[in-house]
Amino acid sequence: MIAVALGGHVLNHTDPSVLKKLLKNIPKKSLVTHGNGPHVGELYVKTRLPLHVCVAQTQWTLGFPIAKAIGGSVIMTRVLVDKKDRAFMKPTKPIGDYYWKKPDEDWAFIKTPKGYRRVVPSPEPKSIIEKDSIKKSLRKRTTIACGGGGIPVARENGRLVGVDCVIDKDLASQVLANSLGIKTLAIITEEKGACINYGKENQLLLGGVSLKELEKYHMHGHFSPGSMGPKVLACIRFLKNGGKKAIIAGSDNIGKACRGEAGTIVTLK
Repeated sequence: MIAVALGGHVLNHTDPSVLKKLLKNIPKKSLVTHGNGPHVGELYVKTRLPLHVCVAQTQWTLGFPIAKAIGGSVIMTRVLVDKKDRAFMKPTKPIGDYYWKKPDEDWAFIKTPKGYRRVVPSPEPKSIIEKDSIKKSLRKRTTIACGGGGIPVARENGRLVGVDCVIDKDLASQVLANSLGIKTLAIITEEKGACINYGKENQLLLGGVSLKELEKYHMHGHFSPGSMGPKVLACIRFLKNGGKKAIIAGSDNIGKACRGEAGTIVTLK
């Protein structure tokens, strides 16, 4: 079994016929998670609804066409966070569109190689509330879960309440995949893989790389916190918590990525 984490920008087209062509090489009975960065950002800016509500809406509006395209079930997924997480003091998670010029708005923004993006709090995912339902579903069919990193919830007075933040999809996917005992995690993004010296003349795409090597590059700051950083961190944590292989690859190579034949392929040794 494999976990396939689709980046939000991979899902620019939600027409099931388009998605069917794009996602046709995902193996049957896979765990499929997905981002929602562009979609949740647009919804949040337009409606000003709480972020956890926007995540819940995009879980279904993105998850349903994925399920229709490749077969399977959508499980609305909540993810537990800690309201005391330091992330609430320093927003870092990019959502919404890119802007070449920083908008004059009362938002937090970061500058990326592709332009400015809004950022919101992104606390650490602690556990997946619907883990058992997802595990049961995977025995029979492909399962789409943890969309947009999961609906963020926290414990308050003995119950679960929504929290105004966004959880990183790749880190939540890692927690879910490890909790289910899945051994391969494929992260599908806009890039062909993870690069060191990104944006410089000596930029180098990493192919096969060991966990130890990747940790070294991560520690030396080669991966941006707002883009490739969380993907690399998810791969590191996945392998440290029972996974055997983690892959970061582009959407044009989904089939090869799932087979461990494209992108950045991270193994224990």
